[in-house]
Amino acid sequence: MDTLIIDLINEFRNRLFLYFTIGSTLSIVIYLIFKEKNIKYKILTIPHRWRDMRREIMYSISSLLIFTFLFFFLKWLIDNDYTMVYYDKEVYGIAYYCLSILLVVIIHDIYFYWTHRLLHTRWLMRHVHSVHHRSRDPTIWAAFSFHPLEAVINFGVFYVLVFTIPLHISVFFLFFFINTSNNLLGHCGFEIFPKKFTRHWVGKWFTTSTHHHMHHKFGKGNYALYFTCLDYLFSTVHSKYHTQFDATIVKRNENTENSAE
Repeated sequence: MDTLIIDLINEFRNRLFLYFTIGSTLSIVIYLIFKEKNIKYKILTIPHRWRDMRREIMYSISSLLIFTFLFFFLKWLIDNDYTMVYYDKEVYGIAYYCLSILLVVIIHDIYFYWTHRLLHTRWLMRHVHSVHHRSRDPTIWAAFSFHPLEAVINFGVFYVLVFTIPLHISVFFLFFFINTSNNLLGHCGFEIFPKKFTRHWVGKWFTTSTHHHMHHKFGKGNYALYFTCLDYLFSTVHSKYHTQFDATIVKRNENTENSAE
């Protein structure tokens, strides 16, 4: 029992370290290196309040704690060969290993889209998902700012993955890094992509910070996580998405020019 508790503490500490390391790095780049110029990347100009950031951080820590407990049960399933997770890369080859990284992202995108829409049904929105939507102008720390039930739903994709496709153990852990990084970047409130990105034949299929920021601002539409395919397929792309993205880029360019002068 003592060993289990120590393992839980260490795993929780590792997740906190990853979350705060990536988040702090992005914050330093955005707020310190860019300094006053960072406003040219800002999607909205509402000043962030410390009490909002504190709420986001506390809920995120709560979510990471829940992730830790769910991970340990999943680890038990993996260790006892109840899943499709494997340890020897030679079993499926390097080609499949690389492909599996893309597959987990695609599966997660589908899972997230539909669970996200489920969370927007009346009861779940009012009692669960509203916690996340309290961040109308989210900061980086809103990435895992979830109600406990939503944290369980979000981690559920790991259970789906290990029973759906063969996954090398390293891909399993790499996916958590990808997921964490994408969530932090999507909530940072700064647009990093170039002009006309959302109208480009390639760029239009990828989500942006503006894409998710509008979801927080309007409370509906733009449900996807990595790719916009399902949003386009089911007509849930916000009608003003491209206009908002273009306006952000124009403002960014104008501020760049003014700074140069």
